[in-house]
Amino acid sequence: MSLNIFAYNHIIDKLSTIIKSNKEQIKGGNFFIKTYYGQGSYLLQKTKISDEGIPGLPVLIHYILYEDDLYKNDEQIQEVEKIVREHPKRIYRSPETDALYEKIFLWMSTKIKKELVW
Repeated sequence: MSLNIFAYNHIIDKLSTIIKSNKEQIKGGNFFIKTYYGQGSYLLQKTKISDEGIPGLPVLIHYILYEDDLYKNDEQIQEVEKIVREHPKRIYRSPETDALYEKIFLWMSTKIKKELVW
C-alpha cells in the first residue's frame, strides 16, 4: 500500500464534504456527524472511540481508505477486511497509516478552528 499524496487529498476532500454537510450542528458544538462510510455515525475527535462508545475520526479515516479502495496491497487488504468484519470499531495501523492520520488530524484541527469552532 502506498498512502501517498493522492490518498491524503482524497480523504481531505471527503472530510471537507462531510464537514460542510454537518456544519450547522458542528457550529452548535455537536461534533457527532453522520456519513455513509462504515458505521455511519462518528465523533470528530482524535480518539478512536469516545467515552460513549462512538467511533472517532481515526475510524472514519480508516473506513474512507477501505471503502474507497485506497489500500492496494493484497496482504494489507486482507488484514483490513478482517478488522472491518471482526472488529468494526478498530482501525488498521501501520507506520504509514499513522503518519497519514497525524497529517489529517493537523488539517482537521486547522480547518475546524478556521471555519467553525474547535
